[in-house]
Amino acid sequence: MSNSLLNRIALIPPLVLTLVSCQKEADIDPPFKYINISFYENFTSSGPELWFRFETRETFPCSNFSLKVDVISNPGHTEIFITDIEELATCTTALGPAMRHLNLGPSQPGQHRFKIWVNNYLQEIELYTTGQYIAAKHSLLPDDFLIMAHDTLRRIPPNTVWGVATYNPTEKNKILWDEIATSFQNVGGVPVNLSNGYYHYFNITNGIMTVNGQTNSDQTIYFRFEKALQILADEFNKIALRNLQPEISIALYNSMGEKFITPLKNK
Repeated sequence: MSNSLLNRIALIPPLVLTLVSCQKEADIDPPFKYINISFYENFTSSGPELWFRFETRETFPCSNFSLKVDVISNPGHTEIFITDIEELATCTTALGPAMRHLNLGPSQPGQHRFKIWVNNYLQEIELYTTGQYIAAKHSLLPDDFLIMAHDTLRRIPPNTVWGVATYNPTEKNKILWDEIATSFQNVGGVPVNLSNGYYHYFNITNGIMTVNGQTNSDQTIYFRFEKALQILADEFNKIALRNLQPEISIALYNSMGEKFITPLKNK
């Protein structure tokens, strides 16, 4: 959108997050005291978007409760008020935190200022974005009412595919996975080295990729691929059809917001 939160940002050097806080006079006891905040990129066909994720540290009767968030756009900064809990009419999940995801607009190199109110505390944030990463630099906050989940977010490069293959590590399955991986390279997949760091969807440490929830029998995947993800899906399905019922499941994602996920096989 032409009036999105980040469209007015001026280009600047690498990213830093500066935090200042103050307090207003209390009115009533708030329904929560602590908020975890993180930032991440969501991928769409028109490019990456930058999002905030807010989550209470306290739990509530249903984990599908949402945080009530009001946003006001002002010249030079955006003000965010996290004010209450929005309870749904139907509780479909167990105990859990209340959450809210907030779209900040296109993820472009530049700077934007946020004033975030949590209960009666104000936190001022200057967010800077470069082509390679988004980083947070901050001091201790009063009573830890707003907690940053991470300091640096590495940006996934354009035309990147990532994911996980899951299978029992039998000799047959290893051979089958090698065939699938080779077919991905034959249709244009190019191995790529990503810098160490946190990418939200995965981590890279000493060149090794890890994904939340993966096990020792999972095979992580990341490479450059400049074509539609459907081509990789067709390759997988072709090999799966030839092998009748392969004991391999796969989840693939790319930086254009596409995904391909097969049913999880018993390992």
